[in-house]
Amino acid sequence: MARPRLYLPPIEPPQPLAVGAHIELPADTSHYLLQVLRLKPPAEVRAFSAAAGEWLCEVYPIGKRGAGLTVKAQLRPARPSPSLTLLFAPLK
Repeated sequence: MARPRLYLPPIEPPQPLAVGAHIELPADTSHYLLQVLRLKPPAEVRAFSAAAGEWLCEVYPIGKRGAGLTVKAQLRPARPSPSLTLLFAPLK
């Protein structure tokens, strides 16, 4: 079975991701992983964000219905966004 891919919303307060870091997921994301996808800890997922890149993570339970992620390895680094230049040429 392929590992599900999960978007990581910006974390408050901002913290850099590193191997071994723990991320507590919001209730709706926990519900999606545990109830909709029916993943059982310690399932693996690929978590990504524009700022952090893509990471291999392991799901761990928090209480009865919550879940968190433990970062295991970086799969892809974040790519810098290309600079965008907008040119405008008004016509008569």
